[in-house]
Amino acid sequence: MTQIFFDPQQHYDCLQCGRGCRAGWDIPVEPEVVARVQTLPVRSDAFRQTYACPRHPQEVPGEAGKCPRCHLDAVHQVFIRNSKDSPNCSFLDPDQLCSIHRELGYEAKPATCKLFPFVLTQTPDGVYAGTTYYCTATRQNHGRPSSAHIDDLRHQLAHQAPVNKVAADGLVVYGRYYISYRDYQGLEAELTRRAARRGYLETLSLATLGLGCLMAELPDLEEEIVAIGERLPEMWNHPAFPYGSPVARLQELSRSQLADYFMFSLEKSLWPEVESGLNQGTAFSLPHFNWRGTFGDLEKLVDDRFNSKIERYLEHLVWRKALVVHPLLLPSLCQLQMLPTFLKVQAGLLAHLRNHEVTEQDYYDALENAETYLVTHGRNRRIIHEWAADILLGTLRG
Repeated sequence: MTQIFFDPQQHYDCLQCGRGCRAGWDIPVEPEVVARVQTLPVRSDAFRQTYACPRHPQEVPGEAGKCPRCHLDAVHQVFIRNSKDSPNCSFLDPDQLCSIHRELGYEAKPATCKLFPFVLTQTPDGVYAGTTYYCTATRQNHGRPSSAHIDDLRHQLAHQAPVNKVAADGLVVYGRYYISYRDYQGLEAELTRRAARRGYLETLSLATLGLGCLMAELPDLEEEIVAIGERLPEMWNHPAFPYGSPVARLQELSRSQLADYFMFSLEKSLWPEVESGLNQGTAFSLPHFNWRGTFGDLEKLVDDRFNSKIERYLEHLVWRKALVVHPLLLPSLCQLQMLPTFLKVQAGLLAHLRNHEVTEQDYYDALENAETYLVTHGRNRRIIHEWAADILLGTLRG
């Protein structure tokens, strides 16, 4: 029987807030679910159908029906129809309950819906049952220990629940350099040990700079692939490691990642203004926050009162293997080390928009944005962190 691991500090019981059903996500629907749901008097546009590559779902298939990146045949997929302008699930009733669940029962729901808010990751050791902090109950740590749901998760695993997979070998660090899962476990254990003393905010920055220093001295490879697991311990005390606080050293990198995020969320006509703000220190506008200023002004909005909550969030992300679920370890570290800055700036901007001092609700709303656009449910945002890794390596190589 597959072993399932639970974060001992994470609690969860549903508050029936319906937030996950109003997020505008693309929810894949299995053929058997479509067949059962079509017995209901649903709207004719409740589903949308498309053809996509199983490896690269964002790519548009070519005329031959093949993915332009890997040339695999596109597969037929069905999603619950929603959009940014109309984010509510087509099956969400006014009382915030699911009409599929109400009419056909829990088992009739799409697998993604049944699993929420759990995020399952299959590793060589077993399945890690993490949770998404988009969920109100999860981020408030409400309810029983998450392990209380083990029987339900075992049932879902037996019925093809969506699972992230981490391979035993071939975890890519960056470029054509890789490590094994066992090597990664050693890195994570050392990161966790150091975080117990210094906190995750500083330790993740230390790990990002250290791994960046190690990678910066390695040559670019064009054909061969090279394992560097035995060199990972060097990253913690690298001879080329920069002096000073790792958090301060990565401030400019976090600014670059924020600039990329802002540009994705703004009209293209405003992108040059953001780039100028990053490179020249000039003022730029964020109309959706009714804000204008420099990156220095942005950092004045930062409030450290939620550091303990951010620490808990980062600890859970590391525990649930967020660093190796998506390809490329160095960009994933770049992502996690910038999250505290992102959360604090977002909370400050939301408070500015609402014309009040930063509150806990501002932080929770910032956390929702982080989960939606950057982390668990992020759409096409990995490239931001790959750019960040390129910038980091370029800086360290001089």
